[in-house]
Amino acid sequence: MIAHESHVSFNAEELGVLRSALGEVTLGFEVSDFERTIGMHTADVRSLFLRLRSLGPTTQGNLTPVEVRAARNSLRETIRELGEEEFQTRTGYDFNRGKAVLESLDRLSQT
Repeated sequence: MIAHESHVSFNAEELGVLRSALGEVTLGFEVSDFERTIGMHTADVRSLFLRLRSLGPTTQGNLTPVEVRAARNSLRETIRELGEEEFQTRTGYDFNRGKAVLESLDRLSQT
């Protein structure tokens, strides 16, 4: 993860974790008060999910600060909702990898 002034770059695995989390909050489980919890309208998060899904499994990508915040919040809610038992089954990524990406995003938002 590399922060630039107007966007943040993610490697393919980080994007995969974020893509999975975005898919879960829009298609997998209900998020109460979606816009306040995630930070974007449902339709915008769904569009972001579709954009990241179209990048393919080995592509790096960039997100704006608003998209990063929404992806971070989506990952936080996905970890909270699915827990360790379901996270890997539903996202395809190890629970600890999901937590590591979330911690990186948390650090990024503090700078």
